[in-house]
Amino acid sequence: YFDSEVSHYDHYGRDDEVNIQPHGGGGTAFSPIFKYLEENNINPVACVVLTDLYCNDFGDMPDYPVLWVTNGTDKAPWGEVVKM
Repeated sequence: YFDSEVSHYDHYGRDDEVNIQPHGGGGTAFSPIFKYLEENNINPVACVVLTDLYCNDFGDMPDYPVLWVTNGTDKAPWGEVVKM
């Protein structure tokens, strides 16, 4: 969960029930997501971001695939964009 910083992190296993609760709120910056993963030695196979993509801070492209699922603009400087 993020806005201009990572505000919460959940980890789910294959058989876990997913329980999503909102955290944070405010402006949008994507770079803290990738910085948080790196600083906490979290090595994802891929990253899926649910967003409207209205942001100017995407950070650097990570070494893993990023899927932007958006209900807003479909413009991102890197990664794959899917309209929801």
